[in-house]
Amino acid sequence: MTFRALLLTACILGILMPGVCLGQLPVGTITGVVRDSTGGVIAGAQVTAVSRTTRQVRTTTTGERGEYSFPALLPGEYDVSVE
Repeated sequence: MTFRALLLTACILGILMPGVCLGQLPVGTITGVVRDSTGGVIAGAQVTAVSRTTRQVRTTTTGERGEYSFPALLPGEYDVSVE
């Protein structure tokens, strides 16, 4: 393999590898839908996730279909509550 081919291969791998590595981050996501007792969705509800280990608090608001998401959470147990 010539130096030029080796350099080209290294450059291509350098461009592709960050995308592969980012897919391996040690994080997770909690998602869900908030519903009332009749099964209807609740928009605008405040949802809180608290890490049992670090006590870090994350808060979000449900969308118009009652959905919520907490992306990029560290692995662990969380208490989720809705107001």
